[in-house]
Amino acid sequence: MNEMLALACKDLRLLLRDKVGFIFVFFFPLVYAIGFGLMFKGQEGPQAVPIVYVDEDGTEASRELLASLGATGDFRLTRSEDRAAAEDLVRRGRKAAYVVVPQGFGEARRRMFFTQCAPLELGADPSRKAQAGMLQGLLLQSVFGGMSKAFKNPASIRGAIQEDLESIKADPELSAPKKLMLGTFLAGLDAFLATVPSVQQLLQNPAEAEPAAGGAEPGVARDEPAAGSGWQPLSVVIREVTGRKTGVLPPATFAITFPQSISWALIGCAAAFAISIVAERSGGTLLRLQTAPVSRGHVLGGKALACFLTTVAASGLLLVVARVAFGVEPQSWLLLALAVVSSCACFVGIMMLLSVIGRTEAAAAGIGWAVMLVLAMLGGGMMPRDFMPGFMKTISHVSPVKWAIQAMEGAIWRGFGPSEMLPACAILLTLGLATFLVGARMIRAEGA
Repeated sequence: MNEMLALACKDLRLLLRDKVGFIFVFFFPLVYAIGFGLMFKGQEGPQAVPIVYVDEDGTEASRELLASLGATGDFRLTRSEDRAAAEDLVRRGRKAAYVVVPQGFGEARRRMFFTQCAPLELGADPSRKAQAGMLQGLLLQSVFGGMSKAFKNPASIRGAIQEDLESIKADPELSAPKKLMLGTFLAGLDAFLATVPSVQQLLQNPAEAEPAAGGAEPGVARDEPAAGSGWQPLSVVIREVTGRKTGVLPPATFAITFPQSISWALIGCAAAFAISIVAERSGGTLLRLQTAPVSRGHVLGGKALACFLTTVAASGLLLVVARVAFGVEPQSWLLLALAVVSSCACFVGIMMLLSVIGRTEAAAAGIGWAVMLVLAMLGGGMMPRDFMPGFMKTISHVSPVKWAIQAMEGAIWRGFGPSEMLPACAILLTLGLATFLVGARMIRAEGA
């Protein structure tokens, strides 16, 4: 027993002396717990989704509709005067979606049984379908909520019904059977509303309800098709906002997932080559190489070139599979090549920096993958950035995963131009160069 305790104490002392191993065992689990806890705060839920809207109607009804969206607390609304500008914000990923309230919306709400207007237009970022679905549901809820308020005060809509009856009689495009059908329906509804001071009162006191005109009991005709069957006050049209002129991205799912998969390929390559450098340093391979007629710079340059070629090959293979098997057609092959080269160069530099963190293969593997997972978590490779609180979104700007995904999405389906691609690619190249120089200098300082 004493021997076992002595050996256990020896291993614990070794763990405490290995600073990298100690941090990986006790510190990084805490980082993950806090990071994911901030993303999934059960009390507050996800952050407000940024939405841009265009109010082409400019009536009280349209303002009430948009105000009802802002009142939920789920959306952060920004006004735009131009539909094209709103669409561009969504295409570039600045906003999750845009809403266009068409002209005539207020009149259609006031005269809901006769006047029709263009549907509400909802333009959504294809990578944020969950937020778009929630926004569509709230739009329809707001529209039907306004109808419910109107029916609770029947006197407020009887005037609109009379206007609709006059419009039906004067409309030369309506056929006689349709005029008869609509006129009968609206006249019956008007007669019903005239007999009931409040539908709310009727619902609260069903025993006091009197038979409708003509002796029919309430609810007798529920199984019969109504005169207004198929009628709906308003619809919502959803379109995916991409760089394509058609606004359709076939197939959207794989065009979104492959940039994320490429980022994981870059992470895997960088971690593997960092571990290999540590293995060669600890085994004396790098030292023996330096006895040959090659400089230390040649050795490090060869490692960097091998890592770069591997990341390019892995990215190219994934893009070929996406194109051949799933029909993912990039907007610009040239800009996609720029995005891939910039991303690969960035992760080569990160590989070089990770190779000097641990002195053993186990330490390098642990700390390397821990760092990579944190970068993936912050950059949106593991969880949508919309779930992050504000300060974490700010911190995520330092993650190369975010910029790599943004650059590849811009070339594949967002339709970025050269000027829009430049910031992400410049950040990736700068970050790659800086980390490579730091890592190489530390290796030289150690005399590896």
